[in-house]
Amino acid sequence: MRRAAGAPVSFAELRAAGVDLPASVVSELELAGVAIERCSGEQHGVVAVRLDPASEPAAPLPEPSERQASEKPTRRVLALAALFGGLALVASLVAIWAPGGNRRAPAPIATRSHPRVVVASTRARPASAREPTHPSPRVPVSPALATELEAEGHSLLQDGQYGDAIPVLKRAVLATGETVGACLQPASSTCLTYAYALYDLGRAERLSGEPHAAVPILERRLQIDNQRSTVVAELQLARQGIS
Repeated sequence: MRRAAGAPVSFAELRAAGVDLPASVVSELELAGVAIERCSGEQHGVVAVRLDPASEPAAPLPEPSERQASEKPTRRVLALAALFGGLALVASLVAIWAPGGNRRAPAPIATRSHPRVVVASTRARPASAREPTHPSPRVPVSPALATELEAEGHSLLQDGQYGDAIPVLKRAVLATGETVGACLQPASSTCLTYAYALYDLGRAERLSGEPHAAVPILERRLQIDNQRSTVVAELQLARQGIS
């Protein structure tokens, strides 16, 4: 991001540079006090980040070989820190809410709160094709997780893996914790992620041969004031698939 000199760097570029969990690493850097701005990339649905040049030191960067050697351990440490932090959070929630446990109210945290949890809806299928009932997947409300899931679903969609993209994009929508009513005028990065995930989900449903499922999703997306002309074109294709 420093080499980009303030220009947006997509999560895909960060992964290509060796950062396995870019959203988690970005969140940890923000908690450490690094000024990072979240923004949308040049392509629809591509989330990017950039450093504020005014807050960056003026010292020259090391040579590429030296810089890569010094960054590799740092990336591993940050990824491991994010992983252990997530495991610790899950263990805390289980200990607090386990049946018969000592349900004491957790101490307030200044920077973060425990994520809310919602239940993902499943696509209806004919009774003859239904599998035995299983517990519904639970998705924590997390902007960082939503961004990761939306980027993954968008990538699957671009690769033509429409059926695989649908459950990932459904989880991305739920992970934002947003609603259409709250994002009619998207002023936050989370609302933008919500809008992108809705559009990609509607498109994936249509391309997988489910225009009936795509239409209501795209109609919801059309209410959000962002790239409406693109949404209208996709909605028309979905409606044509029904007729």
